[in-house]
Amino acid sequence: MTKVQNRRFEAKKYNFRKPNPTTHKVQINVHETKKIDSHVTEVDRLSNLPDDIIRRILSLVDTRSAVKTCLLSKQWEHYWTEIESIQFDYKTFSDWRDYAKYIRRVLRGRKPFHLRSLTYNCSGRKDKFLVSRIFNYARKHNVEVLETDVSAFSPRLYECKTLKTLILGPNYNVGNSPNPFGFESITTLQLVGVWLSYVDYKYDLFSSCLNLKNLILVNCQMYLLHSFNICAPELDKLTISNDRNYGNINLVISAPKLKFFDFNGRYPLVLRSDECLSLEIVNIQFLLPPFDSLEKYNLKQPYISGLITMAEGFNRAKSVTISFNFSKVSYAIFFLKF
Repeated sequence: MTKVQNRRFEAKKYNFRKPNPTTHKVQINVHETKKIDSHVTEVDRLSNLPDDIIRRILSLVDTRSAVKTCLLSKQWEHYWTEIESIQFDYKTFSDWRDYAKYIRRVLRGRKPFHLRSLTYNCSGRKDKFLVSRIFNYARKHNVEVLETDVSAFSPRLYECKTLKTLILGPNYNVGNSPNPFGFESITTLQLVGVWLSYVDYKYDLFSSCLNLKNLILVNCQMYLLHSFNICAPELDKLTISNDRNYGNINLVISAPKLKFFDFNGRYPLVLRSDECLSLEIVNIQFLLPPFDSLEKYNLKQPYISGLITMAEGFNRAKSVTISFNFSKVSYAIFFLKF
């Protein structure tokens, strides 16, 4: 630390260009410093935070980065072992063996704290024993949020009673499994790019999700399907986002407690919502395809008819808002109240 003293001096300034030089008083402030302590101590504010806050911060960053903080100091050696969220992403590795070794080391080193969320991405690589180990670890530590792109679950994961949110990535193929989402406890299910094309119309994918309240379908593949059923007795909100043309697929929604429906896509859906007696708010947003392509393939009139039919499918809703996106500008075309 240093002590600052101000000293004031007077100096004479001569103007030699004039015949009779005059003097002016100029005030100069000079800062003089005195050293009181030769050692300057820097304050480590991050390390002085409560342990709970440090663990929360590390849980928000990539797990690989969180583990590296153990090199900062002896105090930081244990923080990563107490994080409540784990993220395993194969894209940050160039070799699968290093990735699998890293995962086993993290699972071994982490203390038996509550696990709030776990993310595991394998980018299509199959390792049955590694997947089984990860999901068993998640079940034993009462995971609440699970995000993964694996193609199949380990049987024991279905026994997890604490799982509330399940997010499945693009490599997941439902197939003809009679009970693909057999988690009774989940309240939110998000499917991103999941293949639903080979699902038999007799199967009800969500019938076992007795507590499902929020269903999100993003760019799911529904080719070769004649009908797709969404039956969830407790469903409160349904969101569908897709830029593909589902053609003549008949989407049947059987959700007596459904209140909110959001749709974002290029092409209208053929749907039935007769059993949605509690529907309140419907938001439909279209990203219009190029008009020249509609005219080229004689789809202009069927497209307009599809829009009208889709709007009529929500005749029980209290309010329906339909908007169209033209390039970067969105225009609300009409607002209906029933």
